[in-house]
Amino acid sequence: MATENATTAENKNDSGKKDKLNWLVLGLVVLNTIAVAMIAFMVAKNREQESKSSDNIDAVVRGELQTQKEEAAQKQKNERVFYQLKDFVVNLSGSRGRRIIKASIELELPNQNSKNEVESLEAQIRDQIILILSSKNYEEIASKEGKEALRNEIKLALNPSLSDGNKILNIYFTEFIYN
Repeated sequence: MATENATTAENKNDSGKKDKLNWLVLGLVVLNTIAVAMIAFMVAKNREQESKSSDNIDAVVRGELQTQKEEAAQKQKNERVFYQLKDFVVNLSGSRGRRIIKASIELELPNQNSKNEVESLEAQIRDQIILILSSKNYEEIASKEGKEALRNEIKLALNPSLSDGNKILNIYFTEFIYN
């Protein structure tokens, strides 16, 4: 009987050790599962951030391309081109050929298309300017205000002959001699 009790006591000790071992293994399995889940979560988060980062880079590139296009359009819009007309020599009004004016005129235009149009209409433009200059007398052009008025009159006369968007922005007298 003593051997039976010793065997049962050993079985109980072995059984207790096995239970502790089973709990230990179960605890390690749970900890391992939690660790794997956390690693999987971090990897997924990292991939999501990389995806967002990639999307952000694509957005920045698209934005930069759009900005470059807008700057090019703005540059073309603000291009401002100048066109030098041949010199004008005309008799002043009421002078019977004794008073003349010699003027060199440069036109400021918004873009190259305007310049091309002005080149194609140069004969008509020169004709209109000659008519305006020859209609002026010495007193009308001798003052600064008279020259400003002459600029405005020329611009108002020429702009209707140009297509929309191709208007003369300014007129400059690069030479203005009268006697």
